[in-house]
Amino acid sequence: MRSLKSHVLLRLVNSYIVDSPQPANISYLWNFGSLLALCLIIQILTGAFLAMHYTPHVDFAFNSVEHIMRDVNNGWLIRYTHANVASFFFIFVYMHVGRGLYYGSYKSPRVLVWSIGTIILILMMAIAFLGFIGLKWVCFFNDVSNIQYVSISLPIACSNRLQSFLDKHNIKPVMVFEDLTNPDTKKLAYRTLKPFSGIYLVVNLVNGKYYIGSAVTGNIYMRLHKHLFSKIGNVLVGKAVERYGLENFVFLVLELVPQQDTVDVKLLLERENHYILYFKPEYNIAPLATNSTGWKHSE
Repeated sequence: MRSLKSHVLLRLVNSYIVDSPQPANISYLWNFGSLLALCLIIQILTGAFLAMHYTPHVDFAFNSVEHIMRDVNNGWLIRYTHANVASFFFIFVYMHVGRGLYYGSYKSPRVLVWSIGTIILILMMAIAFLGFIGLKWVCFFNDVSNIQYVSISLPIACSNRLQSFLDKHNIKPVMVFEDLTNPDTKKLAYRTLKPFSGIYLVVNLVNGKYYIGSAVTGNIYMRLHKHLFSKIGNVLVGKAVERYGLENFVFLVLELVPQQDTVDVKLLLERENHYILYFKPEYNIAPLATNSTGWKHSE
């Protein structure tokens, strides 16, 4: 016990834990301070793990979050823990402040402690506000006015046939559009795919054959419409839709490819070739992806 009061560090611990004077009316309401400390520790730990895989760039931020959710072990748990503990942090702060006001903790001799806590509260609210505004500006500069695409990312309720196909080929799509005969699905696809460029997959769930293609920003939905609704995109896909019916097809987005300039499609074609060489799709006529801009086709 003597070392608790003589040692420099132990004396500090002793003054706060062992010999710290407490009010006679102490209750469970005094736990909010320790709960805030616990929340802060959790936020620091989960934030550090998320920072290992997150890319703070307007072109790669969404893909890095998808990587955390799908590929990192328990990444979804770490992300949701970080997000929800942030909300609980504010709840505990407000309850902590309310407890202090109710019991008069702002009065002398604790005026300095209350003032420091007020400054911390203001800084915390400013950081949260600026972070939210930063997210809005990122969405603005990416021309993403509607971020509902997050709600349709896997894991979602897939049909048994589609889930079997995904498991067989070890495919983890970014977006899935099934039940294409439903007009609401068509509207959702148009609204969701408009801001992106990327690699897509058209799957025939009856025979398991598929087609892989790519589209620049704003054209992914056009590819979906041409292949499956207008049947003028790929000849083999069009004939298959007429034979098997639209209800047996599904449209998957394999990867979102960032583009600063929609004319420069080099990165897009490289990623498409990667998927074509790996999966060897039966409906693709050309062995490799090429840019058909400016081509004129004969009858």
